[in-house]
Parts: sequence; structure tokens; C-alpha cells
Amino acid sequence: MRYKRLSTEKVDLILRCFCEDLTATASILGVNRNTVNSYFREIRERIFQQSLKESPLETAKVENSMRRP
Repeated sequence: MRYKRLSTEKVDLILRCFCEDLTATASILGVNRNTVNSYFREIRERIFQQSLKESPLETAKVENSMRRP
């Protein structure tokens, strides 16, 4: 993340909520919804990037499916 204003404990709780697929994370942790959304988006992006590294043969399929005609 570009700006780290949250404590390590809060970030760990956000990650735990992401793993448990909790949708009310912002109200549970008392954090702004946009902040949680930003962290969730960053987590998803890192998962996606890692999956591309682990499966380079599938990269062409993903890139081709993301192109618009």
C-alpha cells in the first residue's frame, strides 16, 4: 500500500477478514470502508500477480480473455 496509516494489527485483521470472506470488515474493525476496499483490492492484485508467476503457460489465455473485441 502506498500510505500505511493503519497499525500492523489492523492490517493483520483486515487480512484475516479477507481470508474468512467477511463482508462487514469495516464495521467490525472500525475502519473506513474505502480503506478496507483498498486493502482488499491490493490483496487480490497480489494474488493475481503471484498466480501469473506460478502458471506462465496460462498467461496468454488470461491476457486474450481480457482483451475486448
